[in-house]
Amino acid sequence: MTKEIIDILHATQYAITDRNCFPNLPAREEDVRVRIDAVLRCVFPDLVSKPRIAKPIKNFEPDTGLLGYRTLIEYKYIENEADAKRVADEVLADTRGYSSPEWERFVYVIYETKRIKQEKQWIALLRQSGVPDTTSIVVISGEEPVAAVA
Repeated sequence: MTKEIIDILHATQYAITDRNCFPNLPAREEDVRVRIDAVLRCVFPDLVSKPRIAKPIKNFEPDTGLLGYRTLIEYKYIENEADAKRVADEVLADTRGYSSPEWERFVYVIYETKRIKQEKQWIALLRQSGVPDTTSIVVISGEEPVAAVA
């Protein structure tokens, strides 16, 4: 089922950057979350925003949960290399905090305002850091698709 979720998340790129739907491209992480969650809610009616994961010292609050799929989604927004480095640290820290018996899978959606890192580079970071394959990364580019020349 994770492949289905991953495929839907990849496909949201067109909806969240469509100038016919939104006058502007997403300008911050919250814009990305709200737009993608609106698409996901059509397919996953059990979507919950900001599910809490209680821990002894600190509570963790991922952006979105798909209850029926026991999947958490966390959104990240990057504009440059410095953001990519910060987000890499955040993702690796989150993978430890988001462990919970209620949730089996974790997906990070990284929205880039322009191409910064390829999705395969992010996935390699996870695997080289010992993060299991129950955690996935989807990279969405904010660059508008180039129209095909006829």
